[in-house]
Amino acid sequence: MPTAKTRSKTATRVPKVRASETEREFLGSFGKRMSVMRKEHHLTQVELADLVGLHRAYIGFIEQGRRNPSIANVKRICDALGVSLSTIFSPFDKSPRKPRLRTL
Repeated sequence: MPTAKTRSKTATRVPKVRASETEREFLGSFGKRMSVMRKEHHLTQVELADLVGLHRAYIGFIEQGRRNPSIANVKRICDALGVSLSTIFSPFDKSPRKPRLRTL
C-alpha cells in the first residue's frame, strides 16, 4: 500500500475552476432561498445541519453562496425541510428553454 509520501508524488492535481458571474449569482440566490426556507421551518443552521448530517459551517457557506452543494446534499436538505427539489429550484426556472441537443 502506498504511503502518504508516495501518494503525494503520484497524485494528480485538479485545477480549480472559478465560477462564472452567472454561477455566483445563482449560488447566492439559491443560498438565500435555502435560508428563507430554513427560517420558515423555524430551524437554526445548527439544527438543519444536525438533521442533514452536515457541518453547520457548510450550511452557512451554502446560504452565503460560497459553496456549491452536490445534488445529493441538496436532496438531503430538501428532505429535512420537507420540500421537494422542484420547490427549492422553482424560482430559478424563469422560462422554458429549447433543448441544446440535436435529434438524429
